[in-house]
Amino acid sequence: MKGACLRARTGRVGWVARRGGTTTSCCSNTLEGKTAVVVGGGPCGLAAAIVLAKEGYEKVDVIERRESVDFFEPNLAFVFNANERGQALLDHVGAMDALRGRGVGSRQMATSLLYPSGKVKRTKLPSMSPVESFWISRQDFNSMLYEEVERTHSDRIAVHFGSEVTGIHKSEGGLGEDTGHLLLGRV
Repeated sequence: MKGACLRARTGRVGWVARRGGTTTSCCSNTLEGKTAVVVGGGPCGLAAAIVLAKEGYEKVDVIERRESVDFFEPNLAFVFNANERGQALLDHVGAMDALRGRGVGSRQMATSLLYPSGKVKRTKLPSMSPVESFWISRQDFNSMLYEEVERTHSDRIAVHFGSEVTGIHKSEGGLGEDTGHLLLGRV
């Protein structure tokens, strides 16, 4: 359930997570406030948590199975290109200056075709936007967003590393048609 976000406007939100052999559950009781649970602490999950905190959610729990923000996963060792739309989101969450400092800016795009013989054919592509785009590794992107969580929203956002969701339940008087909904996304 990567990228899933459980939100309730009022009432209770319940979740159950497991860390090692320990099971934790939570039922947020903030009748006046808004709470959220984000499943997955990658770039999309952390950005979603920041947006929810900026939108007024009083408590946002992020459930992440990795042990730490800098845990390296070879199968996820790719880079992101933050174009004009991505930069607008990063500006909204307050991380654009960090991206400029950590990312590699580029106004050119190119493709490379690698042949079995070892020959390489490189073609420059025309720029679609006058805005410089930035390349950043997933691991650096995660770290950058987590630092923004810690710097500006540590009072509202809790990231539970080394945990996995084992269930989501409806609490009495809580999640329902009038009080909230479940949003699912995929990274």
